[in-house]
Amino acid sequence: CVRKPLYSREGANVALLEGGRLLMETEGDYEPPYVYQRYYPLPQFDGNYPVIGSWMVNGYACGMGIREDTSPVTQNTSRFVPHLFE
Repeated sequence: CVRKPLYSREGANVALLEGGRLLMETEGDYEPPYVYQRYYPLPQFDGNYPVIGSWMVNGYACGMGIREDTSPVTQNTSRFVPHLFE
């Protein structure tokens, strides 16, 4: 599973757990309470894990961004990947 602080941002204090064992954890200044989510491994391309972020306004899709990192947890230092739909 994934453990995240209820109030945090940009991948801070995220932990990946398997069977109660800590696989990895990111640094940060956030504290409990935590939210636990089911973990779905991201695809990996050339050593990078891409994540799509989308923005909705009043129920309408209005933007999308792709960020990637060498870690399965994207953070504020993760790269923004340019993209274009024609």
